[in-house]
Amino acid sequence: MGAIKELLALRGYIKQRSSPGTRYYLENRKRRILPGLFSGSLFAFVFSDENAYEAYADFFAVHPGAMDYPATPKKQSGLRILVIADARQKERNLDDGVIKKIADYYKEGGNSVTTAFFRQRKPSVTNEVEVYGDFQTLVALIKRYDIIVGADSMPVHLAQFFRKPHYILHPSHVKDQFFTPFSMKHKTHFTFEEIASRNSFLPDA
Repeated sequence: MGAIKELLALRGYIKQRSSPGTRYYLENRKRRILPGLFSGSLFAFVFSDENAYEAYADFFAVHPGAMDYPATPKKQSGLRILVIADARQKERNLDDGVIKKIADYYKEGGNSVTTAFFRQRKPSVTNEVEVYGDFQTLVALIKRYDIIVGADSMPVHLAQFFRKPHYILHPSHVKDQFFTPFSMKHKTHFTFEEIASRNSFLPDA
């Protein structure tokens, strides 16, 4: 019902504000059917199947270098690592084995590791824990740490926005359409299966 109310409000907005030649855009081609049916307007879209960041860079004429920043050396010590365990889609949550492998890798190199959970901590995780329940707290957490490790979900996009080195972990069927420019350039995206198949979180350990 909430979505229908929003679509009806969109129709009212377009009727009031539109003038001949007005063009409306949606993010993704796949999401334009219902808004088009409810509003009677034909929506253009920013991207279809290509990487979303590349599509937005083309749309707004942003130079690719504007989204680039250096990676943190893998062997550096004294870093603060934030592992964000939860994702909106449960299949993308980081399980205990993945979290432990990340923590062991970084602690062995002289770094500190904190795991963040949404609303409720997981008692089986033994390293430092943060719990967040809103967007503002999540932003503050990401800004506080040096490296972010998380699922293919919103927190890694915040890491890209705040120019934080980050790793994206995901099920094998997930494609790179929404992977960040940082992860694509520095190859910091791994499947859960890749991580499970090796002894250490990063392959050069």
